[in-house]
Amino acid sequence: MAKKRVHEIAKERGLPSKEVIAKLQAAGFDVKAAASSVDERDIATAFDPRPAPAPAPASASASQPSSGPKVDPFAKLFGPRRGVDRSDRAS
Repeated sequence: MAKKRVHEIAKERGLPSKEVIAKLQAAGFDVKAAASSVDERDIATAFDPRPAPAPAPASASASQPSSGPKVDPFAKLFGPRRGVDRSDRAS
């Protein structure tokens, strides 16, 4: 994406450069002067923030414990580990 100088952003929006710098700094961007360059995506983030999406509600099946045996994720990829106590496994 293209970069713009802070003074160009201020001119486009009809704001003083100091206000643009303050808004960008409040959004967490490292801007120190009117000659600082800012990516267009960062400009959009600072001036047109969209509300964060609401977290999805937890499903009923996710809150219930699994009835099956616990599976080692390492074993799924690479097979059973050597040297691990396997007394709880069915033969």
